[in-house]
Amino acid sequence: MNFDAFIQSEGEVIVLFYAEWYAPSMNQKRSLESTISSNRLLCIDVDTFIELTDRFKIKAVPTLIKFLVGEVIFRSI
Repeated sequence: MNFDAFIQSEGEVIVLFYAEWYAPSMNQKRSLESTISSNRLLCIDVDTFIELTDRFKIKAVPTLIKFLVGEVIFRSI
């Protein structure tokens, strides 16, 4: 899926930045995947998608960012 197209989607979408090696972020990933529709949630592994990690200045995992038509409306770590 194209990241920029995903965050430009109509309605709110959530992007979770996580790390496979960090259990708390994997727990949050599993929890979100079980409760949020896959067309509203995108999980980004910080070690695989370094460009996106840098673009959004991710300093800690898990970091959750909520977008509304491409604009950040909420960010939590």
